[in-house]
Amino acid sequence: MQTSMFDMPWPLSMNPNRNIDLLLATYEPTSIWISVSGGIDSDATAIWARQRWPDLPLVLWHAYLAEMDWPQTQDHLEHLAIALGNCRLMIRQAVYERSGGITPGGHASLRLRRSHDVDKFGPATDSDSAAVKTLWDLVAARSNMPPTSGIRYCTKYLKGQLCDHDLRSHRNELGNRPILLSGERWAESSKRADVLHAEWRIPLQPSRRRPDGHAVLWMRPVVDLALYQVTRMVLNAGISPHSGYELQGETLAAMLDPYRPERGRARLSCVTCIFSNQTHLQHAYNTAPDLIGQYIDRAKDFEMATGYTWQQAGPLLIH
Repeated sequence: MQTSMFDMPWPLSMNPNRNIDLLLATYEPTSIWISVSGGIDSDATAIWARQRWPDLPLVLWHAYLAEMDWPQTQDHLEHLAIALGNCRLMIRQAVYERSGGITPGGHASLRLRRSHDVDKFGPATDSDSAAVKTLWDLVAARSNMPPTSGIRYCTKYLKGQLCDHDLRSHRNELGNRPILLSGERWAESSKRADVLHAEWRIPLQPSRRRPDGHAVLWMRPVVDLALYQVTRMVLNAGISPHSGYELQGETLAAMLDPYRPERGRARLSCVTCIFSNQTHLQHAYNTAPDLIGQYIDRAKDFEMATGYTWQQAGPLLIH
């Protein structure tokens, strides 16, 4: 019988990234969560997981970004879950509240009010003045400062901290060897080029086997792949890419082109992601103004009211 490194047990001080080949050969997860955005990279990550563990249940976990998610994302993720089989789709929204304090940077301090179950209740409807349930609410709490490439508080609050909260909340069903998979890739950007293939995510409660506690193993299985490779994985699995790509002017031929520049790709998750190329946003606006116009108009109104640019590349010139 093969001995798993987690039966040794593995000390949490050990870096799993330095033992990635052994890790991939021996790790037998007790639970598998996959962070999915609807984008091609997270789709490929979910497909990788199903191919590696064909008979194990998967949890597809999505951070719902109210007033920013592409409208087609939930349908896309539901189809992905059906195609993979034996999947549970969890769509959760972070709802924060102003705690009354001020951060060292001079912004309103926040605490997580709850992880809102969008599957069961739809988007959160908290209407009190302390509630922070959308990116726009978060911007207001940050003194109307938009996220930047250096301070991506949108990702921190609306995705990262929410994911950690949900993992801890489900610790009893995760088992001693839980795994979280996500779809970052080195080729995406200079910042992504430094992320690890595997690392420990968050500590969980002690157990009999691990009296000092254990942790969620966080892996990025497609981190070393290019855009054309993850696109091919998705197509070979019989899954259509999110329709938001086509709305932004992407074609399958371009996404499958091995010589295509990574930095020129369309982005998914937020409709008006601060890193989106305005050419893509203009194409989406021209193609589906009734669907996309409200998102772009909101960002343009913000720019007009505050004097800040929403996009990292400059003011929105969509018309």
